[in-house]
Amino acid sequence: MPKGSHHWQNWSGSQSATFQGFMAPATESELEACISQSADKGAPIKIVGSGHSFSHLIADEDSSLISLQNHRGIMEINEAQKTVRVKAGTTIHELSRALWEKGWALENLGDIEEQAVGGALCTGTHGTGIRYPNLAGFVREMTLISPDRGREVFMREAPELQSLAVGTFAFGVATEYVLDIVPRYYLNLDMFPSTMAGFKDNFDQWVHHNRNAEIFWFPGTEATLIKLTNAQPSQDVEIQNRKSELVADYLENKLFGIMNVVNKTFPFTNSALRSFLKSVLPTTTKIDRSYKFYATERKVKFQETEWSIPISALWDVVAEMRSVVGKSEFRTLFPVEFRFVQKDQLHLSPSYGEEDRVYIAAHTYYKDLFHRKYFERLQTIFLRHGGRPHWGKMFSATQQEFSNMYPELAAVNELRAQFDHRKLLLTKTLQRSVFS
Repeated sequence: MPKGSHHWQNWSGSQSATFQGFMAPATESELEACISQSADKGAPIKIVGSGHSFSHLIADEDSSLISLQNHRGIMEINEAQKTVRVKAGTTIHELSRALWEKGWALENLGDIEEQAVGGALCTGTHGTGIRYPNLAGFVREMTLISPDRGREVFMREAPELQSLAVGTFAFGVATEYVLDIVPRYYLNLDMFPSTMAGFKDNFDQWVHHNRNAEIFWFPGTEATLIKLTNAQPSQDVEIQNRKSELVADYLENKLFGIMNVVNKTFPFTNSALRSFLKSVLPTTTKIDRSYKFYATERKVKFQETEWSIPISALWDVVAEMRSVVGKSEFRTLFPVEFRFVQKDQLHLSPSYGEEDRVYIAAHTYYKDLFHRKYFERLQTIFLRHGGRPHWGKMFSATQQEFSNMYPELAAVNELRAQFDHRKLLLTKTLQRSVFS
């Protein structure tokens, strides 16, 4: 369901700021000059990706904004090593299609493709599939330019990369990556309605015995929409069900947008709208290129929080969420989304640790004023169960809470000081809530 808005907003609701300047270097030498220029002024430096993040990582007032929109493109595909070297400003959309044309693909992707590669990797962006890590887990090499140490290349084996791969925005500017790739592949999608009881009863089958599993829970109901994908053995088959695509686009974007306007304007219609939404959940089977299934066009603007929790805590968390999701004070039509990600050892990754994670995302219509209270209620639940927020989504956790979430945070802070001792890369929010 709807999953994409280029809408910058922090907890305070402020969407305006004054900036020192906007720079869009095309080369690494130009980027180094931009960083030096900003550092000489003592101005905070923030890297602007595609503007997809909902969180307050982007900029403070008086920041110098640096965009990598002119630093993009595939540099090399190494078929023997099964890697691609790509500039950090390249979008996922561009990378996926360029790889496909050469016979390659990324092994997994998130459900938004407008993001710049660098932004997606440094915020811990993930797809779904219990056998696959978040996108930063595919990094084999990263080139970084920092205020204090200049240009450096970090290989997968380098101990520093465990701290740098997610959270790069606190260390410097990633300019290019070498990523693992696989031969291109097709996927078969099975999408069908179910219930929360069905989700629980079939959890092992759906999550552990399918390549990718994604579940949507609709507020105020027991209804769920299940999306399961698996590799299609025959890669000479491509089916484009245009009728199905047109229906999905109408339901998920045009009709859903109208329903949210009605829900916002006439709150008494909420129950009827939920019932109608439940009644039109589709059943679909489809085969297509892998990257086409991962990304879905989302035209209805929204606000979002997303947290990862240990997979063993899922049903305890769901039980507590029932006191919040769909209650009268939170009249959202947007479903809660569940996705599944393999554990990793990246120090600032929401998937860090010894247990695979389930990511739970909650949304509201962008005009709904209760989003902060709704998200904070959910945050309280997630924190009780070992939750960690997605770096690119809304959160309001404290520095002490982050210290509890990330056992390596103190060591990361010590390392970070070597790259940016003046804290030019840290927004006021990051200094207050995450980094000392």
